[in-house]
Amino acid sequence: DVVKQEGALDKLWASLGNYEILKRNSLENKNGEVVQLVLFYGDEDGIASFNNFLQLFGDGGKWKITKNANWVSIRSISDRPVAIYANLPLDIKLELDIRAQDSLFAFLHEQSLEPVVLIHRGHSYHLDKTLKRLQPSVKLAILGSCGGYNKGISIAHFNPDVQVIGSKKIGSKSINDPIIEVIN
Repeated sequence: DVVKQEGALDKLWASLGNYEILKRNSLENKNGEVVQLVLFYGDEDGIASFNNFLQLFGDGGKWKITKNANWVSIRSISDRPVAIYANLPLDIKLELDIRAQDSLFAFLHEQSLEPVVLIHRGHSYHLDKTLKRLQPSVKLAILGSCGGYNKGISIAHFNPDVQVIGSKKIGSKSINDPIIEVIN
């Protein structure tokens, strides 16, 4: 009945807040930068996804990429800073991809960096491993795997205000990379 009343949706959004909009300033840390975490897995698909992902940031006039043995950092060269951290998709059979993620998480913790954007890139059967690493600071989760939208409820346990972009059926690079590019 409430929804049928005149102006009911306006009243609802006024009390709940508009969850259709996620403003950049709500994602910025005290230094004004948006910190993103991107997790990859070391299977064939993860390696291909990682290589495509890096190509999004190939313009040296806009992005600076720094790489070490376990992960990369990608920083925007602008007055609206974005810092992206992504683990390398190292050998999954030896669990080197998980070790790379552990190394990245240790670095983020040491630097007191809290990611507000979490991006999962890989098959849906890796998604539970990503969700175990979800932090309450995350305000936007992009679940770039087949059927990623099925895990939206799981994410809400960590942060009920998190917004989720999830693939319904196919989570390929042709779907995820344009989303990631537009957000950045």
